[in-house]
Amino acid sequence: MKMKDLFDENGLLNIDILMEQTPSWKSIIADELVTDEELKEQSERVMRLAEKLQAACNQEQIDLVKAFLAELNVLNMAYHYNSVKPM
Repeated sequence: MKMKDLFDENGLLNIDILMEQTPSWKSIIADELVTDEELKEQSERVMRLAEKLQAACNQEQIDLVKAFLAELNVLNMAYHYNSVKPM
């Protein structure tokens, strides 16, 4: 399935589909192990993209991107903490 929009037909973010289609994810997960080197490379890739994004955006857009990234990471961590909660 190709991602055509940020949202699916139910109004949910297509973030999983987007990630699954990303070559970096395919490479990292190919052997089902995530190495320190892969983490370093992905971190550098994210930093390069953040620098490009910042250069391409005005302040209002940067503020919106920052808010989106912060809330997306809150959601990610909330799911993580929910999945490891004590029984």
